[in-house]
Amino acid sequence: MTFFLILLIFLPLRLQNIDQPLRNITSFRQAQTATVALNFYKHGLNFFRSELDIFGIGREKYLTLEFPLYQAIVALLYRLFFVHDLWGRAVSVVSGFIAAYALYKSVFLLSRSHHLSVLSAFFFLAVPLNMFHQRDFLIEPTVIAGLMSAFYFYLQWVTTNQNKYWLFAVLLFSLSFVQKIMYGPFLFIPLVMFYIRKNKLKSVFRWKFILSLIIPIAFYLIWQKQADMLNISHNQTYFTSSNFRHLEWNFGLLADRLSASLWQFRMNNFLNGIFLKPGLMLFLIGIISFYRYPGWRFFYIWLFSEILYFLVFFRIQSHIYYQMIISPITSVFLAAGLAKMANLKIHPPRELFTRGVIKIFNNLLISLIAAFFLWRSIIS
Repeated sequence: MTFFLILLIFLPLRLQNIDQPLRNITSFRQAQTATVALNFYKHGLNFFRSELDIFGIGREKYLTLEFPLYQAIVALLYRLFFVHDLWGRAVSVVSGFIAAYALYKSVFLLSRSHHLSVLSAFFFLAVPLNMFHQRDFLIEPTVIAGLMSAFYFYLQWVTTNQNKYWLFAVLLFSLSFVQKIMYGPFLFIPLVMFYIRKNKLKSVFRWKFILSLIIPIAFYLIWQKQADMLNISHNQTYFTSSNFRHLEWNFGLLADRLSASLWQFRMNNFLNGIFLKPGLMLFLIGIISFYRYPGWRFFYIWLFSEILYFLVFFRIQSHIYYQMIISPITSVFLAAGLAKMANLKIHPPRELFTRGVIKIFNNLLISLIAAFFLWRSIIS
């Protein structure tokens, strides 16, 4: 019930100006995605022929990168209703809420803390990065919704050993990998550790565990081979997995990682996009105090895996929306920091403060700090 109250808070914020043209800092990337969706609507759905008018009118207009599932969903909405960019934005908004719910369920499953799970979902929706880009005509919110849902189902499978959860996890991971390969594999790090802790080390040789890792990667490799063949045939050799310049654009060089200016730019993006100044304090408090929650090791490993993702795909982080995949775990630590601040041990005289009054005070403090963070996020 509490999660749906959060929905009521954020839905008006997400719907505000949803019908506006695609004219913000990611307008070029959004226009590319919208063009593919529009051409699916005009010329029919073909997952192997993503048509981009910006490259010309010949064979070069076909460019295949990610599996165009998001664009196909938008094109279907065009067919069902009418053509407008708001449908692309609407899919992103819904995807953001799905990801938040999956995060809420995952955190509760691991920590058994209702407060932590609710606050994690709140911060995930409230950080400026997601307030802004979960309304964009981009595939990122949909991919992250798929990954977070797969993440939750995988945890459920390991916990309950029910086949339906394994199937959902593998299916959603596979669909997410073919859309954006760079995000998903790093989520396997905490999940594999969780699996081993719940079972034994020798359990990694069980066929379900092996297939849960192999199938999504195999789907990606098959898709990437097909995409490379299509791009070569359409004279788009830069956008192939063997092109060094394209790989360099994603991974970067050692010189990039030693550049003070690049680090400053990225740290500013983190500060303004995920933490804000008050949020950074909450995050650090959460890092220090998180050990008190059940399953605390999992969350630290999850954070480590996202730091690793950031360092591996360093140059592509110049596009700030590539940091959206990091926001679920940072939101958990923001939530833990706020919960810790509101539950500092206070020992007032019994005749002045009852336990009920202290609880009301703590909840009021959480609400005020959360409201202040949301306000700062909106004006940012």
